Amino acid sequence: MIRDLLLLICLRFLRDMLRGVRALIAAFRGVLKLAARNPDGLEHFDVSADGFWRSFFAALVALPFFLVERHASATILAALDPDREPRPIDFELTVYFLSWPAVALAFLGLGLLLQRIHRFPAMVIAFNWLTVATTVVVCMAEIVVYIAPRVLSPFMLAVYAMVLIVEFRVVRVVMILDTLQSIGVVALTTLVSMLISPVVLQLW
Repeated sequence: MIRDLLLLICLRFLRDMLRGVRALIAAFRGVLKLAARNPDGLEHFDVSADGFWRSFFAALVALPFFLVERHASATILAALDPDREPRPIDFELTVYFLSWPAVALAFLGLGLLLQRIHRFPAMVIAFNWLTVATTVVVCMAEIVVYIAPRVLSPFMLAVYAMVLIVEFRVVRVVMILDTLQSIGVVALTTLVSMLISPVVLQLW
C-alpha cells in the first residue's frame, strides 16, 4: 500500500513537472512571436486569473541566471575597481524579487493612464516570461565579458539596447500602442526597475 502511495505521488509529481515544462516552452514560443511583432504569440499564454499569478513563477525560473549574472558582474567590477565594496546577496535578492511586482504595478498605472487596463493581465504575463528570456541573454553576455573583459562597454551596450528593443516590440503588440506610447511605457517601466535599488539601499 505504501509502495502504491509513493508511486502515485511520483506519477503526480512527474505529471505536474511535465505540465510545467510544456507551459514554459509555450511561454517562450509566445515571447518569440511577440518579439517578432506577431500578436498570435498571446495564444501561447494562459491569460486567465490563475495564469496571471502563475506567471510570477517566472521569477524563480530566472533566478539562477540572475545569480550567475550578478556574480559575473561583481567580479568584473571588482577587477576594474578593487576598492569597490560588493553588495550583499540578500540585498541583491531583495531588489530582484521586489522588481517583479513593482513593474506589474507600473503596468497597472500605465494601463489606466492609456486606457488599456483590459490589456494589463496579458501584458504582465507576457512581460514576466519575457524577463526570463532577457535575463538569460544578459547572463550569457556577462559571462562573455567575464571571459573577455575588453569587450565590456560596446558589447553590453549592444545587449541592453537589444533588450529594450525587444521589450518595445512586445509592449507595442500586447498593449496595442503607437510608437511614442510604447517608448514611454518601456522607459517608465525601466525607470521603475532602476529606482528599486537606490530605494532599498536607503532603507537597508
